[in-house]
Amino acid sequence: MENFNTKVNKAAAMFLNRRGYDILDEPWKRDGGMLPIDIVAKDGDSVVFVRARGRNAEFGEGFDDAGLDRDKAEAFAVNWFRDNIDEFADAQFRFDAISMIVMGADANKALIRHHINALSESCASDLPKTSEPSEEARAAQAA
Repeated sequence: MENFNTKVNKAAAMFLNRRGYDILDEPWKRDGGMLPIDIVAKDGDSVVFVRARGRNAEFGEGFDDAGLDRDKAEAFAVNWFRDNIDEFADAQFRFDAISMIVMGADANKALIRHHINALSESCASDLPKTSEPSEEARAAQAA
């Protein structure tokens, strides 16, 4: 019988595949330890490093939306690209996160959240917060 994490990773891979992603690698199959990335996929011209996490609905918990560890995920990506540089030297890449709540007697149903580009950061605007003209603008108006 498969353990829970293996089922979650297989469900995440199936979810991505049904949305047109090509699964390139499933590192969770080869390594007994915890890795920051569970699935490497291709979405168009981009390589996508995916972390998949799940929780069992029977325990009454919500989605596992714990963030990706940027340093560990990026180190994983560097190592993966080093091993695949000939094929993906010019590829764009991003980090996605999939979290799911697994339901059903056989744990064969799930609610899924897919966070695309989960490590992106929003940039704060450098523009003034008010609509009043800046000092430079007032000086230019006076001239």
